[in-house]
Amino acid sequence: MRVPCPPATTSALTLLLALGLTACGTADEPAVSAPQSDKGMSASLRLADGGEAGKVEVAFTEDDTTLSVQATGLPPGLHGFHLHKTGSCEPDSADPAKPAMKGAFLSAAGHVAEVAQSHGSHDGDLPSLLVRGDGTARLVVTTDRLTRANVLDSDGSAVMVHEKPDNFGNVPTRYAPTLDDTTKKTGDAGPRIACAVLGG
Repeated sequence: MRVPCPPATTSALTLLLALGLTACGTADEPAVSAPQSDKGMSASLRLADGGEAGKVEVAFTEDDTTLSVQATGLPPGLHGFHLHKTGSCEPDSADPAKPAMKGAFLSAAGHVAEVAQSHGSHDGDLPSLLVRGDGTARLVVTTDRLTRANVLDSDGSAVMVHEKPDNFGNVPTRYAPTLDDTTKKTGDAGPRIACAVLGG
């Protein structure tokens, strides 16, 4: 024989309602407040031949910068992914530090770096971009190394995808007791294959 449950009392209903309002918040006072952000900007990621290779978005909070990339038409595998210090993506251009050297997107100069450091410690060093077999990739990274000030300074900056994987200068000393400049500067990530201008 089933015994019916007693009807809920007014005090019990009041308690449940109060708990519900406390957990969910009200329209005027949300339960969880997200950090205020500046939506920043978006830019097209382009190949050296001018073709589109996706989109990059950047957003800022008081403490962090978030970069989001959606790429298409890139070679499958891991690719070095960095923020370079000049907002210029000229397909055939001179390296500002070595004008005799020319190549794709060299006008973007070196990585964003507040002080002289080896690769892996630059402010603009980011996790590698892993491109799927169909040539698409998606990466979202949040860092406190980058700020609105060094991303969108007077000459802007450039998001760069490199041809090869990035070793971040992590070469064991038993293989290379002294790292050369290529490893120190770019982690052996090779030529620049896609670029997006932020500001500038």
